[in-house]
Amino acid sequence: MMKLTIVSALILFAVGCITPSQKRNPAQATSGESEASKAITQYKETRHNSTQHVPHAPRKFTPVDTSGEEVETEPKGTACGDERWDIKTLTDAAAEKDENSFANNLLTIMQGPPTASVAKFVSSTYTPPKPWTPTLARMADEAVLQKVAVQIIEYKLEADHDYHIVITDLPSEASSKSTKTAAKTVNRTVAGFPRSMGPSSGPQTMIIESPDPQCPGGIAPNLVAIPDIYKNRFVEVRAEFDKIIAEHKGPAPQDQLYKVEPPIKVFVTGYPFFDKLHGQTGVAPNGIEIHPILDLEEDIQAK
Repeated sequence: MMKLTIVSALILFAVGCITPSQKRNPAQATSGESEASKAITQYKETRHNSTQHVPHAPRKFTPVDTSGEEVETEPKGTACGDERWDIKTLTDAAAEKDENSFANNLLTIMQGPPTASVAKFVSSTYTPPKPWTPTLARMADEAVLQKVAVQIIEYKLEADHDYHIVITDLPSEASSKSTKTAAKTVNRTVAGFPRSMGPSSGPQTMIIESPDPQCPGGIAPNLVAIPDIYKNRFVEVRAEFDKIIAEHKGPAPQDQLYKVEPPIKVFVTGYPFFDKLHGQTGVAPNGIEIHPILDLEEDIQAK
C-alpha cells in the first residue's frame, strides 16, 4: 500500500511538472496590457541611462504674488475637482479603455519627436468650444496624444490638488513671430488678468496639469475610480515632477506659486484639454492645456 502511494505521488508530481519554457508568466496572465506598461518603464530607464547628463545650473525659486489675479473655480480645501473632471482624469466614455492599446500609443508618442508646441496650441488650429460647459464631452482635439518640448517657468498646488505648471516654448520656438503675436493678442483682448494671461512681452504661456491620483474621476455625485492604467501614470508623473524640483533645490508644490529662473527644460506628453477662462495663472488665450500629463521628462542634456 505504501509503495502504491509513493508511486502514485511520483506520477502526479511528474504530470504536474511544467518546464520553465511552459510556465505562464504572471504578467501574461493578466493580459498583454501589463507587458505594454512594462515597455514604457523599460524605455524610460534606457532613455535615462543612455543620455549624457549635464550638471544643473543654479536656479532661483521666487514666490509670486497672485493676489487679485487668479480666480479659483474650486474653494480652498476642496478635495477634488468637478468641472469636466471625467475628461481630466480619463474616466469619460470616450477615453481609451484597453491598457495595451493606450500604453503602446503613449510609448510611440514618447519615443518620437515633439508633435506640438505652445505656439501651435494657442493658434487657430485649436478652437475652444462655444459654449463651454462643466459637463462638456471630450472634443476631437482632446482625443489625440501630444508631445511638447518646453520649459517650466512657474508651478503650484491647486485647491483641487492638481499640480498646476506654467510652460512656454523653448527660446528658439518662443522667439518666432507667430508666438510673439499670440502673446500680444492675449494681453489686448483679455481684460482684468494682466499677468495671469501671460507677460506683456515675450513668449506665450500655457498650463499643463497633473490630477491627484487619489481623487476619483467623473462628476459628483457619480464619481468613479480612476482606472489603474491612468492612475499609475498620474502617480509616476507627480513623483517625477517632485524629483525634478528637488534636484534643483526648489520647494515642493504647495499653495504658493513659485517662479523658476532659469526655466527647467522638459518633454511633456499628454492629452490636450480645454478649460474655462477664469483668470488662472499662465492660461492660454483659448483655454487649452495639457491635462492630464502622462509622461514628464527633464531634458538632462540642457543646463
